[in-house]
Amino acid sequence: MHFICFFPPQINPDSAKGYKTRGMAYAMLGKWEEAARDLHTASNMDYDEEINAVLKKVIISLVGIYKSMLGPSTVHFVSC
Repeated sequence: MHFICFFPPQINPDSAKGYKTRGMAYAMLGKWEEAARDLHTASNMDYDEEINAVLKKVIISLVGIYKSMLGPSTVHFVSC
């Protein structure tokens, strides 16, 4: 039996790069909520087109998951 452990890296709370890197890693792992949180934080600290593009994909994935869990008529995507 093989086990793989993932420990989120500790980041500098004042660094957008740290949040961006960890958010991208979460997105690659399919950890959508964590990815959205970190990418949103990074984008607020230092806007970056790459962050914005990945964040949009993450949000679309989250909306799809919530719609499948709650039903399509209960989840609405609102751009802020």
